[in-house]
Amino acid sequence: MITPSSGAAGGSGSGGYGPGIVGMQNRFNEGNSKYQNPPLAIIYAADSGLAARIAASGGDPAKMDPDDVAEAAGILRDSGVAREGTSGGINSRWINDADLVAGIIDAAGGVGGPWGRAARGAGGGGGAGPVRRLVDELAVKESVHELWRSMFREEAPEGLAAQFAKELQAALDKAPQGQDFDPNARLQQWLKGQAVYDKLYGKKPAGIDEAEWMAQFEAAQGSILGNEIPTGFDPVRAGMESGNYQTAVGAAIGTREAWDNSTWLGRLAQAAQVVSENT
Repeated sequence: MITPSSGAAGGSGSGGYGPGIVGMQNRFNEGNSKYQNPPLAIIYAADSGLAARIAASGGDPAKMDPDDVAEAAGILRDSGVAREGTSGGINSRWINDADLVAGIIDAAGGVGGPWGRAARGAGGGGGAGPVRRLVDELAVKESVHELWRSMFREEAPEGLAAQFAKELQAALDKAPQGQDFDPNARLQQWLKGQAVYDKLYGKKPAGIDEAEWMAQFEAAQGSILGNEIPTGFDPVRAGMESGNYQTAVGAAIGTREAWDNSTWLGRLAQAAQVVSENT
């Protein structure tokens, strides 16, 4: 949900991922999340410190150590990203390591993209200024709506998603460069600060998470309605608010769907038959 708008960002280690394909894939994903630039993520997967130094240069080889340029070019060649002499592509223009590294990073960012030459100045020789990271407002709003719906079983109030997107951008602007900033974690924290969270999860015991808490009352509803979803009234929410399994059961029985449900009516008829036989 976050993209750098210009300039460069610092780097850090790639965590404790193990060797092999899975470890490399995890390191690549971590690097791509950090830099939003797949070639730089490839370099990060092989050498996170090198990726950080390239990022700090804004992708400008003139500001990199020559050994770093050579190492980065080698990683890109060995990974198969750089294939010099390929017809019809920018690869055929690369005549040295510096052009290779700059060309790949620029191509991945696009003109004016997060690592493109336009971010460093039209001539490519300008200094790499500070980064203003930008949240993807559309992605943030979608995440708010999806998580609100899944946690609270209702649609988010009008304008709330846009409000959170603005708050997230403000928090991101204040966060120091290089500091970990997890939008999803901040969204979860923000959701837990809403009044509706206390209403539905206030009686949740310690030791179980939100999904487990909700699942109990979904099971209570399912015991009456099966897979049928009631309209208008939500027995699961009623159970979560009360903290009582039987509240959800009773609420489910009171829905119109229960009295149209053949499974439930069959069980009711069977119970009536047992009573009749014993009286």
